Amino acid sequence: MKNIWDRVDFIANKISEKKDNCSEKNNPIKIPLKDNVYLPVTRTNRIPVPNTILRSALFGLVAKGKRKIEKRVLKSTLNGYTVRYSGEQLDQADLDVWLECLQRCQQIPLGNIVKFSSYEFLKSINRNTGKSAHEWLKSVFFV
Repeated sequence: MKNIWDRVDFIANKISEKKDNCSEKNNPIKIPLKDNVYLPVTRTNRIPVPNTILRSALFGLVAKGKRKIEKRVLKSTLNGYTVRYSGEQLDQADLDVWLECLQRCQQIPLGNIVKFSSYEFLKSINRNTGKSAHEWLKSVFFV
């Protein structure tokens, strides 16, 4: 595997194999990485995000209350890329969490665990650090 796109194809093939073989349901996918591969690194105040994601309605404005459950909803089509989403509606707070996760993953090789405390994560996304904020963050990661 020479570049990241070869790895993406490899992962996609493994996922399709997993779907075909239900008996291996609980075994995680092993991705062989010879060299350490990182996400693109940028200045600390910039996070590399695909334009299609940012210009889509994936992270929309959601009113307080119960979020809708969506199934394969078309969120965007841009330059030949299509964004479809299934799951609970995502809002701007979810975008903040996702972007912070991307920022933290830039420093760690792909395939490794990224460790952090909930307190420092909440501080980095400019949220309160009280009990309700910790419960909110837990609900975001462990739906």
